[in-house]
Amino acid sequence: MPEWKDEDFGRSAPFYFYLIMKKVFTLIVLCVFSFGIIHAEITWSLSDDGTLTVSGTDMPDYSPKKAPWYSRRQIIEKVVIENGVTSIGENAFYDCSPLTSVTIPNSVTSIGDGAFRGCYWLTSVAIPNSVTSIGENAFYDCSHLTSVTIPNSVTSIGENAFYDCSHLTSVTIGNSVTSIGDYAFVGCHDLTSVTIGNSVTSIGDYAFSECYSLTSVTIGNSVTSIGDYAFPDSKWYDNQPDGLFYVGKVLYCYKGTMPSNTKIDIKEGTTQIRDDAFQGCKGLTSVTIPNSVTNIGERVFSGCSSLASIIVDKGNPYYDSRDDCNAIIETKSNTLISGCKNTIIPNSVTSIGASAFHSCSGLTSLTIPNSVTSIGASAFYGCSGLTSLTIPESVTSIGGSAFDGAKLRNIVIKAKTPPSGGSAFSGQSYYHTTLMIPEGSWDAYAYSDNWYRFVNIREMAYNAVNMTNSKAYMLKSSNEGSYLFYDSVNDCVASLNETALDDTEENITWMTTEVDGKHYVYNLGAKKFLVADKTNAKTGYRLSDVPASIDIEDGKDAIVFGKSKEFYMVINDKLNVDENLESQIMTSTGINEIDVESNLPIVTYNLNGQRINKSSARKGIFIVNGKKYTK
Repeated sequence: MPEWKDEDFGRSAPFYFYLIMKKVFTLIVLCVFSFGIIHAEITWSLSDDGTLTVSGTDMPDYSPKKAPWYSRRQIIEKVVIENGVTSIGENAFYDCSPLTSVTIPNSVTSIGDGAFRGCYWLTSVAIPNSVTSIGENAFYDCSHLTSVTIPNSVTSIGENAFYDCSHLTSVTIGNSVTSIGDYAFVGCHDLTSVTIGNSVTSIGDYAFSECYSLTSVTIGNSVTSIGDYAFPDSKWYDNQPDGLFYVGKVLYCYKGTMPSNTKIDIKEGTTQIRDDAFQGCKGLTSVTIPNSVTNIGERVFSGCSSLASIIVDKGNPYYDSRDDCNAIIETKSNTLISGCKNTIIPNSVTSIGASAFHSCSGLTSLTIPNSVTSIGASAFYGCSGLTSLTIPESVTSIGGSAFDGAKLRNIVIKAKTPPSGGSAFSGQSYYHTTLMIPEGSWDAYAYSDNWYRFVNIREMAYNAVNMTNSKAYMLKSSNEGSYLFYDSVNDCVASLNETALDDTEENITWMTTEVDGKHYVYNLGAKKFLVADKTNAKTGYRLSDVPASIDIEDGKDAIVFGKSKEFYMVINDKLNVDENLESQIMTSTGINEIDVESNLPIVTYNLNGQRINKSSARKGIFIVNGKKYTK
């Protein structure tokens, strides 16, 4: 590379280096300046009297504290936005607390999120007819703003738009606004009147919460949806008469104390029933829902302990009460969203929705059909009358707090794989509730999230089913003195000796026979066989299809009742069956004789009713295949 010498240029090298760098620097400055001129959409100036003037076209959005004039915000007292600017960007005048007035031209069509947030001394603002939207937090904490008129051009008011404008006294909302966002006017303590135009269809959650001075509210008839607690704490609400309280086409709530034995027919034209609409209405006994209702909230009948009848008009395209189920079912999803103490869940329901039976203390029993795959959060929250429940194998997920507050003593879960979901039970349930699970699934539950918390987990040796319309099957035992049943988990016939049976005093549905001074009992709640003496046993059959020709006498035949391969009960092995019934059973089922011993699996329990591995059992007394075993 040739050496750079002074004489080559007639001047010193440092001088030329200076000239070259000066040109490069000038070029960079010109490029940056040109870029700014070409791409900048607004210009601004701040006068000595604190007036900020903004001109240009589309004002950009800013992050909080990033507007170009933010560092001088404490001297800005007036803002003039010149004609031609089409939008006020997000957080444009964020925290300009000394600002007292603002001029917005007709060219502006939108006010961005947080545009005037924290402009504490702003007392008034004239929103021109050109503006179509007011963003979230637009005037948040403008606590000295006293009045605002929202023109007919505005179609939406964002969440928290006028939050904590504590000195705002009146609001007129134009006829083009269709929605008022959540928390839009929360904390407007001095607000006394609100006029909501006919165009408004939805009012968000807590929209006018903490508006303590609100005495006058005019609402158009187009409102079809109102969020949670939209008008609490207001004098206007307090002055409304007791009874059904409608806002537009929305059934907002039942106000006051409901008389006993009240029957409600919701008026035709109602489109929404709000969350908690009848909360705590203990006097409500029946309710009829018209075909116009398109939206029903959660916990609608929470605490309605006397509610026994729920009827949805058959013409309603969104909800139904099919099969006289006394519940509300979302037709499209087959989700039961609201029930009562007399609810019968149809076989077509696939899920029980969140809070469906919330605080339904009158509910004492319920059958969940095999069609149900999920139980929503808080579905049976506070169902204090529910003491036992069977959850079918089809259920794969259970929501958090689903049974919190229910006083369950027995839970039967038929799924070998524990249903997924959050903690579904209250703390006391884990200590006082017996969890019955399928045989062979103890490890799955004992080491599963949430389920492991149950102190008392017991395996079932079979899966019992409902006896309605079931058939009778005859099995002959080669093991006299045993009590036969069908083990559908292991798909075999097994036997129990009376030494393996437990006593209980709770939730017993009795099917008894008297043999050798004993009553053998089947417990529907615990899904297991029990034995009791004459002093505390009840007698008689409680199955709809038990033939009258079955006599309890000494004999060697055993009768098993059930459906398909899932059987409900073995009475014992000492029954006689008349010839006609025996012939009928043989013909209809093809079952004649089963060798119990050849099909019997090795099943070992300790004296606490917990299934264990025989090989790993320590010294003691155990029950192996229904017989006493000492090691």
